[in-house]
Amino acid sequence: MNRWVMPSGALVSDESISSPPNPWNVGYEYCTMLERELTLLQAGRAVGDAADFEATEHVWLNAAQGSREPDGSAVLYCSSENRYPFMTRSAPASVFLRPISRLRFAATQCHTRRPVLYRNTWMRPNGNEPALAATLYGPCEVKTDIAGTPCR
Repeated sequence: MNRWVMPSGALVSDESISSPPNPWNVGYEYCTMLERELTLLQAGRAVGDAADFEATEHVWLNAAQGSREPDGSAVLYCSSENRYPFMTRSAPASVFLRPISRLRFAATQCHTRRPVLYRNTWMRPNGNEPALAATLYGPCEVKTDIAGTPCR
């Protein structure tokens, strides 16, 4: 998978992958960002490698944030590393920000599934040691029990 990662952390996903990515001329989709994040989270939880969680944050904090309105009202369904065409309005009309309410069902579902990331912010390491590990950083609150002691 790492062979097809763009500098922003997104995977090449422009409906066809036939050569290594060139950041200046290849696209990626908003839904693919989430699918990559979910895959990395699953790998991180299974193997315990912090690099998987770090890569998850990299996608979320770069490609995903750069492809949506801050208030969550619109996303770029298709995006690219080269934002010059967006700034000059010379990009195809189909790739500009679209209101969530007008997106295809799949894109809307990807946008609303973001809370999955926050549900994976904490994990208990395997083994008998009573511990809790922060896997992703951001505002959160956790209520749990560690070795019989309630923690918040």
